[in-house]
Amino acid sequence: MTISFQDITENLRRISISGRLDIAGTDEIATTFAALAASAKRRVVVDLSAVSFLASIGIRALIANAKALQNRGGKMVLFIGDNPPVRMTLEITGIDALIPMFSDAAEAERPPAPDVGTSKPAVDLVAELWISVLHPGEVRRLYLAGESLPRTQGSADQFARLESCLNEVLANIIDYGGATALEFPIGLRLEVRRDEGGSEATLTVCDSGAAFDPLASLLKPRPPSLADAEPGGLGLLMIRSLADKLSYGHSEGRNGLSMGVGWTEP
Repeated sequence: MTISFQDITENLRRISISGRLDIAGTDEIATTFAALAASAKRRVVVDLSAVSFLASIGIRALIANAKALQNRGGKMVLFIGDNPPVRMTLEITGIDALIPMFSDAAEAERPPAPDVGTSKPAVDLVAELWISVLHPGEVRRLYLAGESLPRTQGSADQFARLESCLNEVLANIIDYGGATALEFPIGLRLEVRRDEGGSEATLTVCDSGAAFDPLASLLKPRPPSLADAEPGGLGLLMIRSLADKLSYGHSEGRNGLSMGVGWTEP
């Protein structure tokens, strides 16, 4: 992960982020990102064009810093350039409706037209809690397993969806699984099936954390504005949006979540 900044004008700062905004990457830049976004500049452009992976924890960092900037009278916008995976994630979660998103750098840096509407009162700043794992190397090994999933012709986008699902499931286990979540190894099993009708990959994650059925939980409604946005719930939304099939079971103190994606070979 790398993060840098450039003050374009006295009222405009560009913050450039590159790499993977997953748990490890977001934790690595969180303090620096918050400090750079807390500048006296009225407008901050966050350049995500070189971000290769955007997880919900990265989105939470964007929301938290955008709200903090808004409370100080400033505004954050996102520049994504030609980055389809990041665009897809931002659109799936509805963040593009809360924080303006641009594909053109000049448009992102252009000063907004004067606001002649009714001003809205500032909202309370939501505190963000960053959770550290006792054994991050072990968790990273699970991510590497996701990165090494086999690719076949026509499957790259589908495996990218599975990787995003895996990242969100691991984040939920770490954040909400409770005291028993990391007492026992987290198991991963990947199955790829092919027949004349197409191909399907199924990734199953088993853990010993608190029982949680993602299929039974209600999705949070999309907030109407940035001021109404609250952290949480984005990972569940991403999993249920990205996976074609989901199934859950709980037996002998273990959760089992299977996520499937399908495709037709060209």
